[in-house]
Amino acid sequence: MSEDDIFDVGRKTIYWMIAGFVMAMVMIAYVMIIGGYKARLMEMPKEIKSEFVTLRFVNNPDCFAYQDAVTKRVFPFSIDLTKFKEEKRMDKCYLTEKEKGYKTFNFKLLLGQYGSVETNNYFEVPQSQKEYGVLVWDGSKFERETLLIEVQETLPYLPTEEQKKTASPPTQASGSTPSIPASAATDSD
Repeated sequence: MSEDDIFDVGRKTIYWMIAGFVMAMVMIAYVMIIGGYKARLMEMPKEIKSEFVTLRFVNNPDCFAYQDAVTKRVFPFSIDLTKFKEEKRMDKCYLTEKEKGYKTFNFKLLLGQYGSVETNNYFEVPQSQKEYGVLVWDGSKFERETLLIEVQETLPYLPTEEQKKTASPPTQASGSTPSIPASAATDSD
């Protein structure tokens, strides 16, 4: 073994240490880029999340949707007035955590002349509104009415009374008014 061979072994060792470090950094960067891409690809906008939650109010009989007592048929986009006026019904339908519930969606439902109900952590700081044409069951017949849902999205902290008073007016969500077939208002089964 000559003197050049000894230096050659040392150079190869240093080369492979540097090459191994660079390859490890490239692999870590690749995994991070793929992970970030996957997260962005799977991300759901807040508007869609809130739309899914608000649909429960008008389509779920455990919330406010009218369900025929005989046939057990649930009428979509309907409000049973007895359920709507029932105290604590909203807590059965949508309840947020008492201490940290302001960090998630909260709602206020306004049903024309029939009044309003709100979730337990709604602080009158709405960021958007959703409007639905609904059928209101008063015990004997359906009536057409507009349900306005004010959506309070994630709040970073509990608002003060002053902040509640100066809250900006909510914006109307576009394309959120589903149509109700005319036959649904007279459908009795």
